[in-house]
Amino acid sequence: MKLLNGLVVDKEHVDGLGFLPVIKLNGKKVWREADESWINTGGAVQFTVASGGDTFLLYLSGATGGSMVQVVGVHKNGKVFLRKSFGGVGVNATFLSANTIQVEIERENLKWNPDRDPNAARHTGVYDVTVYQLSAKGMAKQKQFVKKTG
Repeated sequence: MKLLNGLVVDKEHVDGLGFLPVIKLNGKKVWREADESWINTGGAVQFTVASGGDTFLLYLSGATGGSMVQVVGVHKNGKVFLRKSFGGVGVNATFLSANTIQVEIERENLKWNPDRDPNAARHTGVYDVTVYQLSAKGMAKQKQFVKKTG
């Protein structure tokens, strides 16, 4: 998808991995999700364009036993200025506005025993929620944190 700031959010086929999200400028790749330890090519992508023309992208990926969200910020000139990731047993993220994200990280079951229990037993269903303000200076400033009881 071509954005008004000239950047293109696309996908790229990587041998052995499937499709991964990319951001391009003038046909040249400026960013691609590449943390292969967390790769799940069935991940979800969300993106926004902020008032200054910066693009923020969330890539949620994961598999049984863990998940991750990658946050990337790219100036309209193609310069990557923000890279941040959040990981855990279960992670959800969404944009609340063009430069504000909400990240939910599931607490791990402290009684889970990998030698005895299936991966599904790691999950508690209890998510702590943090809201971050993203800036063009490459910062993700915590605005709010809600620790859930469970």
